[in-house]
Amino acid sequence: MDIKDLKVFQAIAKEESITKASRILYMTPQGISKIVKNLEAEMGCRLFTRNKAGMLLTESGKRFLELTSQHLKKRRTKKFKSKSLPQRCQKT
Repeated sequence: MDIKDLKVFQAIAKEESITKASRILYMTPQGISKIVKNLEAEMGCRLFTRNKAGMLLTESGKRFLELTSQHLKKRRTKKFKSKSLPQRCQKT
C-alpha cells in the first residue's frame, strides 16, 4: 500500500462511489476497483459494503479511514513513518 492507495480509499469513502471518486482523481473506475481489492486483501478484511446506491464503509473501513486521515495529516507535516499503518485489520 502506498500514499496514492490511501488517497483513493479516502476519496471513495467521501464520495461513497467508485465512479465519482474516479472522476475526482482522474482515474478509471477499473483502476480504483483494483486498488480497493488490493487494500482489502492486504488488510485482510472488507473496507466497504457495495450496493446499488454506492460504497459504504464497514466498521473496519471506518477505523481504517481514521488511521489513514491521521497518517496523511502527519505526512503533510513531515512526520509520516511508512511503517506506522497497521498491517492487518483487527477482528471485531
